[in-house]
Amino acid sequence: MKVRYDPRIGALVVPPGHAIHLGLVNILWKTDALLAEAVPERLTHVFALHPRNWKRTFQLTTGKDPAKIIAFNPEAIPMHPGTLVAEMVFAHKAMWTGHPQWADLYRKSLRPVEEAEIGKYMKPELLIPPGVTP
Repeated sequence: MKVRYDPRIGALVVPPGHAIHLGLVNILWKTDALLAEAVPERLTHVFALHPRNWKRTFQLTTGKDPAKIIAFNPEAIPMHPGTLVAEMVFAHKAMWTGHPQWADLYRKSLRPVEEAEIGKYMKPELLIPPGVTP
């Protein structure tokens, strides 16, 4: 289901219980072996942005202003039980530096989304279990 960006409030309109999926970004972020070794779910799960806390994650992932998200064809996908949240800052640093300590911090940041305090994540990324792709 397509997601609409409301420029009046600077936010995406996402149905309750759904995350924001960006197809091209999903392919890009699955390629890092160091992170996949630390968190195997990176190879099997679908990447998504948190519906309320997506702007900073989007900026880190794409380098674009949040208002440009519509160019990435965002889609709402359900956050099923088993959805995980992790700190994208650590993933980003691991990918660009290749240092295993960042991958370890990324692994340690991983929590089930129902138990996580999303506000404590600077740039949360969601890992949604397989079978939920748009």
